Amino acid sequence: MSAHRILVINPNTTVAMTDALRPLINGLKYESTSFTFYTAPSGVPSINNEDDAAVSLDGALQSVGTATTGLDADQLHKAPREELETRMRDATKSLLAAGARAICLGCAGMAGMDEIVRRACVEELGEMEGTKIVIVDGVVAGAIWLEGMLRATRQ
Repeated sequence: MSAHRILVINPNTTVAMTDALRPLINGLKYESTSFTFYTAPSGVPSINNEDDAAVSLDGALQSVGTATTGLDADQLHKAPREELETRMRDATKSLLAAGARAICLGCAGMAGMDEIVRRACVEELGEMEGTKIVIVDGVVAGAIWLEGMLRATRQ
């Protein structure tokens, strides 16, 4: 099994567009990454304007919603640690109860707090299932994305 898995989502209904991505992406030959391709089952055949984009959301994106700690970003670093962890655990568990398989931290103020979320996942689902939940720290993801963009544009 690959160390990393990436789901490539085509938000329109044209399978030929998804199929055209396969050789390009697989040609990158990332040995530790496997790619899965998904074409939206409903929506528009091609996204050509904002109205098309709005229609395509229903077929392409699945979300169980959001959960809040009730703290503003600056309060995340001022609140007592025990209170912060309780609020983060409660928010995480509500997302898991709704069926979340991936959790994105809500803002840069939560950067580095992924371990609190991971512990809540393991506490709620057990070690085996709890470690399967994908947790995205937007700050880390953004830095990695930017570094990748720099690599892609080097001549």
